[in-house]
Amino acid sequence: MLNCLKINLKRNKKGFLFFFSIFFSLSLLPLFGQESIFDIQTDGNSLKFSLYLANCSPKEVFERLDQGMRSEIYFSVYLYRKAKGLRKFFSDKLISEWEYSQEAQWDIFSKQYVITDYKGEVKKFSQKEEFISQFFSIKDVPLPLSIESADNYYAAGRTRLRTIKFLPPLNILGSFSTSHLITTEWEYADIPEQRGMVRE
Repeated sequence: MLNCLKINLKRNKKGFLFFFSIFFSLSLLPLFGQESIFDIQTDGNSLKFSLYLANCSPKEVFERLDQGMRSEIYFSVYLYRKAKGLRKFFSDKLISEWEYSQEAQWDIFSKQYVITDYKGEVKKFSQKEEFISQFFSIKDVPLPLSIESADNYYAAGRTRLRTIKFLPPLNILGSFSTSHLITTEWEYADIPEQRGMVRE
């Protein structure tokens, strides 16, 4: 009888771990329609990138903020060097990676939406449209890069949006819900040619 109970417990545990791993993996997949718009520009002396979360309804973000909770968005950028010779049959090399985050809250006293951006600066907005435009994007961010040939490099960018459903210490539960975590697919961009690009 004891042996049967142990076997059933083991089976149930394996089944739980299996379905949990599937559920967690699905929560990391991009949802239909949402995408990142990634762009790299040069002014001749330096590189700057912009990254936007597009086709994403802000409804849930506003609902969480109105409930006194917060939302977070992460902008990730990866820099790759193209493989040459025999190496091109394997994979390109990841050179550097950067992540920038922004946090949004609702200020019940000033009746404004508040963003703490990736530089730590606090900005307040009364208009929803202006707020969501700022929150869903970062613009003209310097790309800390110095290379000798832009043709050999390219970059990838994506965004991740998380609305916090529970207050700490229970907010860890919110990260496992697919309705509260959006991760877009990677978008790729070539590095524009510019004069004076030299390897550090």
